[in-house]
Amino acid sequence: MKKYLLVLLIALTSFVLHSQNEMRVVGKGEFLPSELIDKTIRDANGEVCAGLVIVSDLDGLTYTAYNEIVKTNSKPGRDLLFIQREERVVTIYKTGFTPLKIILNDYGVKLNNGEVWQLKVTGDKVFSLLPITITVTPSDAKIVVDGKEAFSGKTMQTAIGKHEVTISKEGYRTITKQIEVTQQQVVFSFTLQEIELQSVTINSNPDGAKIYLDNIEKGVTDKGMFLYPGSYNLKLSKSGYLDKEEMIEVVEGKENKFSYTFTKNVGSLSLTVTPSDAEVLINKETYNGTTPLELSPGKYKIEVSKEVQTQAITVR
Repeated sequence: MKKYLLVLLIALTSFVLHSQNEMRVVGKGEFLPSELIDKTIRDANGEVCAGLVIVSDLDGLTYTAYNEIVKTNSKPGRDLLFIQREERVVTIYKTGFTPLKIILNDYGVKLNNGEVWQLKVTGDKVFSLLPITITVTPSDAKIVVDGKEAFSGKTMQTAIGKHEVTISKEGYRTITKQIEVTQQQVVFSFTLQEIELQSVTINSNPDGAKIYLDNIEKGVTDKGMFLYPGSYNLKLSKSGYLDKEEMIEVVEGKENKFSYTFTKNVGSLSLTVTPSDAEVLINKETYNGTTPLELSPGKYKIEVSKEVQTQAITVR
């Protein structure tokens, strides 16, 4: 009998643990440049503390950190934590909820002395999750809900409340929007707006240079083409000239014309030959010596020769 009672108690304990409410962070961290922090409050190293504001619909929250929490200023729905700049992890506790361990870097929080960041925390009960469906056109667009990937037309379990949705696809405008899940609103539809290709012209002096965009050859200058708005790594290459390479920005609704002038990649060679009518060959090609010769960097073979005339004579 005692054995059965023990098993029953274990089962009940397990049920209670798994039925605990859960806290979660809503969206990403927000930098508060105008937030003032008491700079007289110092950490264990004597430095001005960094500030972390926790905004929540829950009350009675307590906190721990890997280093230390120097001080907490609490107001209804808002706690300001004074912590070390090096702090990376903060854990939130509330009775009846599973502790919430927050790795600050995962939410874009970059602490600095005297600066304040904010995180929003809410509490979701296990039974308050609802199945929602997000439908997107085109259907292969990337969907992210509160930092987690989702798929168009497929049901996912989501807590009641507000959630941040980002939808993106190359060639389309990205949508970032906040949705609110309720008992009545569980289906959401979005249509991405296609971005128009922009006319782009790439010219060079002299022309005939090879064009590379993001390391893909696109022909030679002067050339017109169509590209989506965005940043591209442009490289122009022409024999005998120094390469041109830079990031270009293709902008919607503007003249996207890019022009470049090449610099010769040559040296000047002048030869003084005695006698002046000697034959000069550079890499087996005749050099007349009338003007300096432009040569690309490299090794060259120079040959100088003069035909010697002979005649037989008789001396008496």
